[in-house]
Amino acid sequence: MQWADYGLCKVDYDHAHEKIIKAMVVPSPNYRANETEEMTRDQIVQAMKEGKSFVVLEEHHNRWKKAGPLFLVNVDGEDFVRMKKSRIPRDSHRGLPEY
Repeated sequence: MQWADYGLCKVDYDHAHEKIIKAMVVPSPNYRANETEEMTRDQIVQAMKEGKSFVVLEEHHNRWKKAGPLFLVNVDGEDFVRMKKSRIPRDSHRGLPEY
């Protein structure tokens, strides 16, 4: 069973550590999925605006575990990709590994 359209598993942040630049995503994630692809922040935001769903993935014993959904939150006209719908102007992904 697929958890979402995409799952974020690694991120690359900007210098201020406030926005992702790009992320490794798993298309059609489930606990066994192993295929990944890279998406830019703009691609992720656009996909979310088009109705695609995203979750955060954590690796656990060589399998994926769903940590929770991601939301697109607009703060003062700027979009942020967050696990919580709070209006803090930064992306938030629950401590995903960086690459």
